[in-house]
Amino acid sequence: MPPELKRNIRRASRSARRVLRMDAEAIHPDIPDGAKVLIHVGKSGGTSLRKALQQTPLGQEVHSVHIRRPPIRSSLSYYIVARGPISRAVSAFNWRYKLVVTDGAQRDRVPGEFDLLTRYETLNNLAHDLYAEDGTPNGAVIDAFGRMHHIRENIAFYLDPLLDRIDPGQIREVLMQENLNADIERVLGVRIERRDKQHGDSVDPARKALDPRAQANLRRFLARDFACLNRLYCWGKIDQDTYIKTL
Repeated sequence: MPPELKRNIRRASRSARRVLRMDAEAIHPDIPDGAKVLIHVGKSGGTSLRKALQQTPLGQEVHSVHIRRPPIRSSLSYYIVARGPISRAVSAFNWRYKLVVTDGAQRDRVPGEFDLLTRYETLNNLAHDLYAEDGTPNGAVIDAFGRMHHIRENIAFYLDPLLDRIDPGQIREVLMQENLNADIERVLGVRIERRDKQHGDSVDPARKALDPRAQANLRRFLARDFACLNRLYCWGKIDQDTYIKTL
């Protein structure tokens, strides 16, 4: 068999497996027709939102989806909690560094994650290696970073198939981490008087810093995430001031 044909068959097989996995993850037999679904994109302020939901009737009605693709049905309505792609990636990298490297509690959860985190130490360093200076993708680094927990389950992981297949009216509300307290009060009627201390509060600012090249490379790497938020903004689900903060 010609090598090129073998490569095409392997690509088609991988693509078919991804589609089957996506459909299997999105079945959700536990969520009945007509239900309200909360899509909790990781590293987007879900802890504060869950506490607020406990104080409202909606908390008893909503079915939360996290680290799984959401069900896609015309009978469902959706609430989404999300965050700007780059700040979310910074948070995810530093959170994984704590759990995998500093604490060692999840060192073996994702193969290759420990090696990637200890090799680069900061997202700024890693982002530099995603693409060469001439723009050529670094496939090995892109693949390894794309397997990192919460980077694999990015915004597009939850929303890419969903937004193509539902009516905009099915999305009841979008709550954004950049404006979370105000969004919680607007949507749930619950005022967050005091924000609990978050891991990000104790992270050295140097670990959060991104220089222009790192930002540009991440913007390219996270293009699908930005496209999802842009669609929500164009549908009127994210206000302009909050949307600008995510760019």
